[in-house]
Amino acid sequence: MRWQDDPLLAQAEGERRAHMRLLRSAAIWSPPALVLLGALLYFTYDRVTGPEHGATWFLVGVLVFLSFLVGFQAMQPILDLIEGTREVSGFVLRRWSRTDSLVLRSHYVRLETKNIFRVDPPLHLEVKAGDYLKVRFYPHSALVVQLEKVAPPEDAEPPALASL
Repeated sequence: MRWQDDPLLAQAEGERRAHMRLLRSAAIWSPPALVLLGALLYFTYDRVTGPEHGATWFLVGVLVFLSFLVGFQAMQPILDLIEGTREVSGFVLRRWSRTDSLVLRSHYVRLETKNIFRVDPPLHLEVKAGDYLKVRFYPHSALVVQLEKVAPPEDAEPPALASL
């Protein structure tokens, strides 16, 4: 028996991998967000008190926009690391993959609860439309920690997949 076949070890490995992805994302996006926020504060102060160093309202506007975009990317993993995971169950409505950048391919699963999750490729291969899943995930980045096929509740009706 291989260690990958043990469910407890596989679960611990999935948790570790998701946690490391969050830490990596926070480490990548937080420094640029702090630099942009510092530049925004400096040039806004410079513009308000008198443009001694060449600050313009256009520069302040660009810094507001960039600070918001990069700050949003930095806050998602930080909030997930603080808050922890959540759990939801439901039928799979759709699963798909797409290339988000030039080299990275992301895999997604959508549940009937209107949640869209980003999953690892091995988990993505196990899931098909109509399956009932119990998903443990980080809420702000929608990163799946654990995905488990379970029997649906007796009163649950599978969704009409053809209508989607």
